Amino acid sequence: MITRILLLGSGCLVGVASTAAEAKPAHIKPFSITASHIQSEDTELPGNNGLSRQSSSLDLDAGFRLSPKWMAGVSVSADWLDYSTRLPLDYSQGWDDIQRYQAGVFVRYRANERWSFMAAPKLQYAWSDGANRSDAISYGVIMSGMYRFDSGHFLGVGVAYLNDIKEVRTIPYLTINWQLGERWRITNPFQAGFSGPAGLELRYEVSDEWQFGLGNSRRTQRFLTTLEGQQAAEVEEWVGFGRVTWQPDDALTVNLFAGMYFDSELKVGELSQELDSQVAAALAVKFAF
Repeated sequence: MITRILLLGSGCLVGVASTAAEAKPAHIKPFSITASHIQSEDTELPGNNGLSRQSSSLDLDAGFRLSPKWMAGVSVSADWLDYSTRLPLDYSQGWDDIQRYQAGVFVRYRANERWSFMAAPKLQYAWSDGANRSDAISYGVIMSGMYRFDSGHFLGVGVAYLNDIKEVRTIPYLTINWQLGERWRITNPFQAGFSGPAGLELRYEVSDEWQFGLGNSRRTQRFLTTLEGQQAAEVEEWVGFGRVTWQPDDALTVNLFAGMYFDSELKVGELSQELDSQVAAALAVKFAF
């Protein structure tokens, strides 16, 4: 899964954190390592200024089947973000060095042939250079239930309770895995989490090795700043993307993303600034073993 979909810009487009969806079911391997990078074009700010965003991330995941009904796993990730401005701004000091670390566990229970349930507590730290990292903590839990139809389709609902930096959010979301034909499918491109709900993606499997996808989601990126009072900065926006996936074997998955941030808004304390749409691209490489 790339949680992070395009980790676009800050964990949005790849998606993260966590990693893009695999192109085929493949033989299950319990461990995976995903490395990804996202690069976006500059967006204009008032005063002939500009904002550029890029990020690199590393994700480690492990999942194990404990019994026919129970499965559990753990994940950790590190993101290094750069929100550089063309000209210095009072509120953007240290934004060229933003660090974000996440850890989480999940438990999935298959009650019967129809119903399965999942719970996933999560912990996150996100701060810009110079901010007090001990105040940059976020935590929460994500829960969902899914129903399997006779046709093999899955549909469910979930809710994410997130005690984010200086803000508490409760976010409902839809979970879906719906086969439209032999090669077409609608599913979730992201894991629900601090960056937002799961989103929707239309996928087309060309072959066992190649897959294409189109999707979008509402995403939020939030981190602690050095601004007086240790205020949080937040970018909230829609992200639309196209994805090409190459999976030559069970061990390697390569995802290439191209997309756009739109309807974006930057908030820092009382400041609120609309951002122009930004084109972005991302590359994510996953090794499973």
